[in-house]
Amino acid sequence: MMNMIAGGTAACPFATYHNYMNMKMFMRIAPELYLKQLVLGGFDRVYEIGKQFKNEGIDMTHNPEFTTCEFYMAYVDYNDLMEMSKSLLNGMVKKLTGGFNIKYHANGYDKETIVIDFTPLRRVDMILVGHLLEVTCVNPTFIMNQPKIMSPLAKCLRSNEFLTDLSCSSTNMKPPLLAVSSLLNCFIWLQLCNAYTKLNDLVEQRQRFADQPKDRQTGDDEGMALDDSFCMALEYGLPRTGGWGMGIDRLVMLLIDSQNIKEVLFFPTMKPHDEPAAAIVSKSPETLCSLAQCSIWILLGHTTATNSLGSYSVCRQYRRPNPLGLKNFSLKKPSPSSSSVMNMDLDLAIQEMSIKDDGPLILSNQAQFCSIERNNYSILGRFLNPSHQRMSNWILDMPRIWRLYSRVRGVALSQERFQFLFKFEEDLLEILKTGVWTQDEWCVVMDRWVEKPTEDYLMFLPVWIRLRNIPVNYYTEDTIREIASCVGKVLKVELDLEKSQAQDYVRVHVILDVRNP
Repeated sequence: MMNMIAGGTAACPFATYHNYMNMKMFMRIAPELYLKQLVLGGFDRVYEIGKQFKNEGIDMTHNPEFTTCEFYMAYVDYNDLMEMSKSLLNGMVKKLTGGFNIKYHANGYDKETIVIDFTPLRRVDMILVGHLLEVTCVNPTFIMNQPKIMSPLAKCLRSNEFLTDLSCSSTNMKPPLLAVSSLLNCFIWLQLCNAYTKLNDLVEQRQRFADQPKDRQTGDDEGMALDDSFCMALEYGLPRTGGWGMGIDRLVMLLIDSQNIKEVLFFPTMKPHDEPAAAIVSKSPETLCSLAQCSIWILLGHTTATNSLGSYSVCRQYRRPNPLGLKNFSLKKPSPSSSSVMNMDLDLAIQEMSIKDDGPLILSNQAQFCSIERNNYSILGRFLNPSHQRMSNWILDMPRIWRLYSRVRGVALSQERFQFLFKFEEDLLEILKTGVWTQDEWCVVMDRWVEKPTEDYLMFLPVWIRLRNIPVNYYTEDTIREIASCVGKVLKVELDLEKSQAQDYVRVHVILDVRNP
């Protein structure tokens, strides 16, 4: 249920943290990538019925936790999957109702009944589906040939590289609306299942994954993350494969004539009946008073008519370098008669605030406030050319280049500094031993994390240099060391008179001080 990378579909995941492994994890939003890796491993037909999770809105047809059925078959395409979907849906309705028609009350049980005919299923090409087609799909309809941007994992049609072999079986939950182009939030449609031919081109798959972060930078937080383990598995070759998925909860809604997904779930996600108003703070007044001495930002505001601390409706942020500026402010719940006095105290405290710089913030040395244990198996580094390429690309590429994959995790610390956290010390030592200090257009300095770094930490770069055109009369190790010392501290000289003269150069290992031009 928990994955290191939230992949398989475009959606916002639930994030959590694994304390023992010291890593961020995600509740899965789809099992697709893992099931396809089973197909790559030789299982021609795999399926799973299980729970999925999406950190998105809740409405009549959406719940954050839901149940799906997905299967993947080798050597089939989306045309085969359409025929299987027909047989499955028709057979299910025939078994339950004795016919191919079901009745559905889309507008409530006191309104007109809609008759949904499950045979035959028509096909419609993808043209403005959300605006023009989905609201008219009263009977089961296949919407075909969608743009490839709609699914980063679907294979392109041979006749058009912008269209994909993707089909969605949809049933409208309401009768057609008139002005659908301007009423996107007024209609309810139900997507029963989707199916498509899987993309098995490694180069194109990596490119589509690489395009997803660009979408997130433009505001789309549902873009899929790059899954290196899946791309590595794809290098072994994925046969022509078809994938199919169905939301079981929605199917049950349709079959039992239900308009709300909560009616088919045992424990739907709902707010508690006695939920209090949103509070500014969640800590006790005693805790807040103790934290106020080192606080940099606090929240101030006016109370609503209920005059309770948990009922602040308008909040503003003020800089508070002088803790004594709030000496008259009480965190206790004010009485109804004291609201005007409290507001006056707040205004006076705001006027007394200083706009000078804060004093130094002293951090605690206690173990619970430090991350020494987590950082022991980590490498810190900084870019010598941070503006040349994106740091995110480096962080994503290096675990693959090191062939460590899930055993190392990289994070960006600043515009030019980064950190790689290793699960095993052996991997860390091996990387420090071999070292990858330049890759593509990147030039970096890396070293093992230390608790108390010196001033020259991450200021030295070990490199091999070549010395050429040395006169024969001066072809000695002392001469070579003297010349190389102009670059940096000499560690090793590879001097073989016969071999070096034949190659016309001598290799010298030096420590370069990156502060020198």
